[in-house]
Amino acid sequence: MGRDSVTDSSFLDTRNHTNITSAEQKWSFEFTVTLTTILALVDLCIIVGNCMVLLVIVRHRGMRTRTNLFLVNLAVADLLVGLCVVPFTVTTLMENRWIFGNGAVCMFNGWMNSFCLISSIHTLMYISIHKYFSIVRPLSNPLKLSYIIGMMAAAWLWAAICSTMNVTGLIVEHKPGTSQCGPRYPNDLQMFIIHAIIQITCIVIPFLILVFCYIRMFQEIKRHSQRMRTNSTVAEDLILSQQKKVAVTLLIVLATFVVMALPYFAYANYTTVVKDKKHFSIYLNPVAYTFLFMSSMCNPIIYAFRSPAFREGYKEILCQTPNYVISDGPMGTIKCTTRKAGNGYFHPYSGHPIYRTGQLARYLSASADQLYVRRAKERQVNQASRRISVSADHLPLPTDADDRSEMGKPKNVRFTQSDEELHRQSELRL
Repeated sequence: MGRDSVTDSSFLDTRNHTNITSAEQKWSFEFTVTLTTILALVDLCIIVGNCMVLLVIVRHRGMRTRTNLFLVNLAVADLLVGLCVVPFTVTTLMENRWIFGNGAVCMFNGWMNSFCLISSIHTLMYISIHKYFSIVRPLSNPLKLSYIIGMMAAAWLWAAICSTMNVTGLIVEHKPGTSQCGPRYPNDLQMFIIHAIIQITCIVIPFLILVFCYIRMFQEIKRHSQRMRTNSTVAEDLILSQQKKVAVTLLIVLATFVVMALPYFAYANYTTVVKDKKHFSIYLNPVAYTFLFMSSMCNPIIYAFRSPAFREGYKEILCQTPNYVISDGPMGTIKCTTRKAGNGYFHPYSGHPIYRTGQLARYLSASADQLYVRRAKERQVNQASRRISVSADHLPLPTDADDRSEMGKPKNVRFTQSDEELHRQSELRL
């Protein structure tokens, strides 16, 4: 009676139920071979894909926009998963047991698990905040580069603090039936409070901020879209289209992460609060971690489908074609990829000439009936040799707008700034 009363007194008391299953249970041979093969391929894709993202941004100055700096943060976190986390799971599956003990290696593994996950979540949160200011509050001062760097540093710092709290406040160990080291299940009020604080600050609050920012962004895009149907310039329409495409791309990145990480979050929280942990299947843990790891390989694939700039950057790396010059406007603008020809730059698909920033500012400041493309000079392709009338449906010359948003201008106000003023605003909102 005494033992039963202690066990039933609180759902936090799991001292007699710390193991998910007995140590004698092992994964089947078929399961081990299948999941090991999948994880090896996933790890290869994580390392290669995120290295390519970093190379494209580092090698091309025009790709170093504010949004892409956050993508660098995300790529580094994912790369750390491929280098420092996935190999432990692959080794454990191959050996069908944890071979590294419960010492320093186990603590490092538990720390890296938390560090990479938290840094990714907070980077996604800061991306949404950055885009919120670009789209919802375009007339306010754009976030300075120092603020962007501060956000990136804050993501790493908070991830390091929470991971250290996780390791020092909770006992990190390898639990039989699992493929990674992690905190021992809370067995007293103090451990449960630490676990709850980490969950709230690292998952719940960032998720609420993400939801708020993206809802407000798409509300603002919809509002401006309705207004511009009756009164807008070609430049305004183009900027709205570019901002919408950027927001959709980043939303796809977020949705992919949530879908892939959901099995892990469900597994981790369920095993934390349930008292009797002896009857959980030993297959739940490695499968949940596999989905979580797959989220780290998805971003480079999403960039390839959504951004011509990244797509051409990947081609340059894989095919060794240095004739491509990757320019700014990373999330799908036509100007993202250019081909150097003679003294000018030409779009690699249409062949239309692409001019430099000063010419682009002059182009965007003109009214719709004045937008004409000059004849290209020196060995211009046939498509660009004729004079092109630019309208809202056909715009061969793209905008520089990646994160600069001119959507917030008052009604009936057209682009009338001087070239210098437009150029200055464009540079600020990169």
